[in-house]
Amino acid sequence: RVLTEEGVDIIVGGHPHRLQPMEMREIEYQGETKPQAVLWSTGNLWQGQVKDEPYINLGAIFRIDVKRVGGAIQVAGLDYDLVYNL
Repeated sequence: RVLTEEGVDIIVGGHPHRLQPMEMREIEYQGETKPQAVLWSTGNLWQGQVKDEPYINLGAIFRIDVKRVGGAIQVAGLDYDLVYNL
């Protein structure tokens, strides 16, 4: 919430070792509406944990497209490719 109130364009979370949702939001900042990309958790790209825990071998590589609008950057898109750790 604090990051959104400060107008942050991209928020990337981590640590739960499990892939979690991503979302594009429309936020209000300084009287303007702008897009914001939020990645709640990227999962594990590489890990060495016990394999019998559910979902820890899943991760994602994210692509965040940005564009220049006037003198500022703006998030233009968000996509991902899933990865699986053997």
